[in-house]
Amino acid sequence: MVSLVDLHPFSTPLHLDHLTKRIKEEIRDKGSALIVVAEGVSLPGGDVLTQAGKKGGSSADFVFGGVGAWIARYIRQRLHVHVRYENLGLLPRCCSRTATGRDRDEARELGASGGKAVLQGESGHMVGLVGPTPDGEDLTVTSIPLRAVAGIERPLPAHFQDLGPAFQSWLRPLLDWDQFASYHRLFRER
Repeated sequence: MVSLVDLHPFSTPLHLDHLTKRIKEEIRDKGSALIVVAEGVSLPGGDVLTQAGKKGGSSADFVFGGVGAWIARYIRQRLHVHVRYENLGLLPRCCSRTATGRDRDEARELGASGGKAVLQGESGHMVGLVGPTPDGEDLTVTSIPLRAVAGIERPLPAHFQDLGPAFQSWLRPLLDWDQFASYHRLFRER
């Protein structure tokens, strides 16, 4: 059985002692642990775990990533257990059979919009999805100036960090929800 050790790296520092304790408890209670950590996680002193460089000036000064390898090495050394990590950067894009109908429709729409923009000579923009709106309007494709998004970090809002009702309400319209109904272990009582 695999259980989720939930970490919220977006604004809360990663406390390694707490992480080690939680993993040890999960292994004791359930036999194994699965840890999900987003790039950009920081330690209590403010250091961000990055693949190269230090986060500071511009986004060209550092490269996100490498947190899985770093944590795997740390846990292996502290708990003397077998540890494996997966970098999901490319893997999810390689398995098109897990894409929902909505994923495919949005990808097709974004690709077509981007292609039209190129043929019309547009430059310095990207296509993106905006929404859903609080009143339930669906996602819409829009043109976004690169200067508005390049090198800008958009952390998960604080009120979403517990992955509770507010986050689930925001996430629900983005998913083909019926496809996830059988995965009851994705959700647990808090």
